[in-house]
Amino acid sequence: MLHSPVIELQSLAGDPDADIIAVLMKAKMIAVKLDLTDLVEWIELELNGYPNIASVPEYRSGQGQLKAFNPFRGWIPVDLGVSDPKITTPFTVMTPTY
Repeated sequence: MLHSPVIELQSLAGDPDADIIAVLMKAKMIAVKLDLTDLVEWIELELNGYPNIASVPEYRSGQGQLKAFNPFRGWIPVDLGVSDPKITTPFTVMTPTY
């Protein structure tokens, strides 16, 4: 018996070894067929990248601590000497656009 594309997508999405690109492409195919334009637009952004940092969803941002390599102590935190988020955010938040 042939599986529907939605069942195939569910199976693919549930496979921990599945390629995320394959999952998104299968989802896009279904979304186009069902005329789900918002979903198609989101999938295209996820596949091709966001046009600018302002349009990147919050779930795509990650935070970390800025560190520098000290030859005697190894990796150590960098103290920027300020607590203003406008200054520290570019060094501690990563927002990939593609």
